[in-house]
Amino acid sequence: MNRVPCPSRYRWPRSRGGESSASKLPQATPPGDGPTREITVKTLAGPVESDRLAPPDIVKIDVEGAENEVLGGMREYLENGGSRVIYVELHRPTDWRPSIEDFGSTEEAFLSDLQSLGFDFTVLHERRAVVHIKASRG
Repeated sequence: MNRVPCPSRYRWPRSRGGESSASKLPQATPPGDGPTREITVKTLAGPVESDRLAPPDIVKIDVEGAENEVLGGMREYLENGGSRVIYVELHRPTDWRPSIEDFGSTEEAFLSDLQSLGFDFTVLHERRAVVHIKASRG
C-alpha cells in the first residue's frame, strides 16, 4: 500500500438536481499551488497474486487525471498478459478538473504506454475535456 499526494484544489459542488455545477466554480489554483492531501492507494497486483481476487479480463479506469499512475501500478500484471480490454476516461487539462497533466503525464504518453503493453486503442467519444478510450489486445 502506498500513500501519494493528491491535489485537493478542485471541488465539484452539486446542484439540487444532482447535476454538476462546475461552471460556477472559481478559478482553480495552478498545479503545485494550494493544498494537497494524502490518499491510500493499492495496486491490483497484491489481491490478484494472493488469489483473493480473480484477474480481471476487463478494466475501467476513471481516476480524474491519474490514469498513468493506475497504468503504472498495473504494468507488471499487464506485461504478463493480464486483462484483454481497458476502458479509460482520460481527462485533458481544464481550469475546473484535474487532468493527466496535473499528474505529470500527457495523453500522448499514456496512449504510447498502452501500445507498448500490446494494446490497440480506439477513441470512443470526446466530450469537452474528456476522452473515452477502449484499448484491447488479441
